[in-house]
Amino acid sequence: MSRRPARLNSSPRAPLAFRVGIIGHRPNRLPRDRERLDRIRWTLRIVLEEVRAAVSAFGNPAEAKELYDGGRPILRAISPLAEGSDRMFAEEAIELGYELVCPMPFSQEEFENDFLPPSALESGSRERFRALIERARRGAGLTKLELDGERSTSDRAYAAAGRVVLNESDLLVAVWDGGDSAGEGGTVETLREAADLRVPVLWIDAEAPQAWQLLLDPDDWTRLEPGERCTPRGTHAVDLVQARAAIASATGQVVRRRLS
Repeated sequence: MSRRPARLNSSPRAPLAFRVGIIGHRPNRLPRDRERLDRIRWTLRIVLEEVRAAVSAFGNPAEAKELYDGGRPILRAISPLAEGSDRMFAEEAIELGYELVCPMPFSQEEFENDFLPPSALESGSRERFRALIERARRGAGLTKLELDGERSTSDRAYAAAGRVVLNESDLLVAVWDGGDSAGEGGTVETLREAADLRVPVLWIDAEAPQAWQLLLDPDDWTRLEPGERCTPRGTHAVDLVQARAAIASATGQVVRRRLS
């Protein structure tokens, strides 16, 4: 007589996953000098490294194992791979072993027209986009979300893609120069939606990328009022310990919120 499998006493536990999204400027609103561009990239990498370390450390305590399966945490980077900040972020994330989730405002075929002349702001832009997609596919993994936007209402399509980035993010990284919105669906518009939804944001000042600020509390969001330019309470390389502690704290807050 064959034995029936034992009944599970509880539902299977899900793996611990953490998602970091990016919003930020295209090359025309990023610094032109190599030093500041390298600093933006360096800061993005530090954020991704510290999130990875914080999530991995949090996966060990008993409180986490009560809800999660105890396996290796899943890390996901959410980026539409637009020129500029999106791609710098994605390149660092893929190298660090993050899965890539790429929400596109249109079908991929249509979206790639953004990366051809005269729209493209980078040389070889479409090829770089395709190369990043392929690197992610061969790496930790790739999820493409091709939205059904139309060119006739392109602002709405970009806004929808930005909303997906926001909705999919446990922590949102913003590379922002503190200036006004360039239109619907841009960095500033998405930041305001993040404020409404209380999504934690790590703001990297595009003009002074050694400066950053975590926007966590309601008082922090008042700095995003129209016409106000906030100078982030920043950290330089010599204060890296402070930066790492703040990022780890923000990451831990998000994960603990799920356990409460």
